[in-house]
Amino acid sequence: MYNYFVAIVVSFVAIVGTVIVCSGAINYQQDPEAKGTSDLVAKLADKDDKVRVDALIELGRSSEDLPQVVPAVVGQLGELDPLVSSAASQAMVDLGAKAVPHLKPFLQSEDYRTYALGCEACRVIGEPCAVYVPLLMERLKENDQRMRGPSIGAMANFGKAALPALDQVIAGLDAEPFMTQVHACKVLVALGPDARPAGEKLVELAEKGNPSVRSWATVALGAIGPVDEYDVVEILDDKLDDFLLLDKQRALQGLALIGPAGKRALPNIERLMQDKSKSCPHDAAYAYWKVTGDADRPVAVLVELLQDVNFQNDAIEILGDMGPQAKNSVPALIEQLGSSEDYLREGAVLTLGAIGPDAKEALPALGKMKDDPDALIRSAAERSIREIEKEDP
Repeated sequence: MYNYFVAIVVSFVAIVGTVIVCSGAINYQQDPEAKGTSDLVAKLADKDDKVRVDALIELGRSSEDLPQVVPAVVGQLGELDPLVSSAASQAMVDLGAKAVPHLKPFLQSEDYRTYALGCEACRVIGEPCAVYVPLLMERLKENDQRMRGPSIGAMANFGKAALPALDQVIAGLDAEPFMTQVHACKVLVALGPDARPAGEKLVELAEKGNPSVRSWATVALGAIGPVDEYDVVEILDDKLDDFLLLDKQRALQGLALIGPAGKRALPNIERLMQDKSKSCPHDAAYAYWKVTGDADRPVAVLVELLQDVNFQNDAIEILGDMGPQAKNSVPALIEQLGSSEDYLREGAVLTLGAIGPDAKEALPALGKMKDDPDALIRSAAERSIREIEKEDP
């Protein structure tokens, strides 16, 4: 689905033989017999980012030595280099549920940096980490504001499993710093209509919050959907005339979440979908699809945007969100596989996988990309080929 998540910036973790996270908060001794794992972990200290990315991708495929693997990968989530942090996130996704038990020491740490790393790992893995909701709720009772934001942010991908923490999440809408409010909005987005008790506060923030909080509050209102007490569609439709681009983009995202009930906003959605000067035709195309159920027109707009350097990456991501309904974009996505930009090639690969069996004509090109010099692209190609080759149920 549409990606609404913001990375938590935390400190670098040094890995040399014995992993030490945040001044000794978490330690583990490597198994001397686990030579392969030991070598990969050692590579995470390499100065060459490509070496580290390759190692992270391999560690994500591990099924043994998890007491060593998981802390090593979690430590890289705080890297400022986007390729490394992206590879670490993908490795956490690949490790999935089997990594969950090994996150507990991070979540019990009294060092806020270590704790933030564990929370970010929970956010990346998502619902399998919902077993930690009671622990996160206890941490939310602490007075340290540095713990509050990560605690709430950890639950952003838990879906309805975060419902027991609803009252504390709503309280986070009044918390400082403002990023805690943003994290709270993201959890409410995942809760959807169950988050209606937050509606009144979200309406207030949609008008008076700082730009980031204000815009995320509109997304959360869209997730909650139409209610009797206030007209959510009208609030979001009005935002489509705002001066700030961010307000328009997030209002479109909110309308996409509302779906068919947002038809009153279609005139503004269509206007923005056709006007590149407003810089959000991609978001408008997505909203149009979700509100009308018509995929052909939005896909045509997004395919055209693939030729515009200002919108290529966004268009690729949204086509991926549309999945099989974006099948008419397959020829244009195959062209993107030859891009000189690695991030565009990787995005096109993943989107073709999201489209699934209707993207079979891309298999020859994807097959060649399994030998790509970029480890992230190789991994993406393998995953996408598996999705495309799946038999119809």
